[in-house]
Amino acid sequence: MSTVTKKKSNTDPSTQKLIKRRVFILALIIDIIAIICIACIFIIRPVLSRSKQKSLSENSTRYAVIYQNGREMMRIDLDNARDNSFVIAGNKGASNTITIKDHDIFFSDASCPHKLCVKQGSASKSPVPVICLPNKLMIIVENSAEGGEYDAIAY
Repeated sequence: MSTVTKKKSNTDPSTQKLIKRRVFILALIIDIIAIICIACIFIIRPVLSRSKQKSLSENSTRYAVIYQNGREMMRIDLDNARDNSFVIAGNKGASNTITIKDHDIFFSDASCPHKLCVKQGSASKSPVPVICLPNKLMIIVENSAEGGEYDAIAY
């Protein structure tokens, strides 16, 4: 006669329930920590960066720098500038009309054939300079507190 021995399970049903409960609680704690981290990234961080930008813009002066043929022609303080329009003459009778309105600066008219510089819009609302290639003109808006140089441009 052979004797069959049954192996006893080390875990009884009450121990298995306790383990499942502990795993569930651990997973719940990890989920709560993940939700808090995501909230910090998407809610708190943008609020802090907006307040930093606001304080930076209050302490800086915006200048519009106009270049022709790679040389600086004029520098205009946009924060204190009045609404105004002026014409800059270029090579071979070319001309561009530059307008300052509501502390923004833009090309309002150009003698170039496609008028892409006029379609670019305001230089104040873009980190990219507004350029008229045929007339070799460029408008860049700089902040005095930042030194006028871009750290990075992302599209």
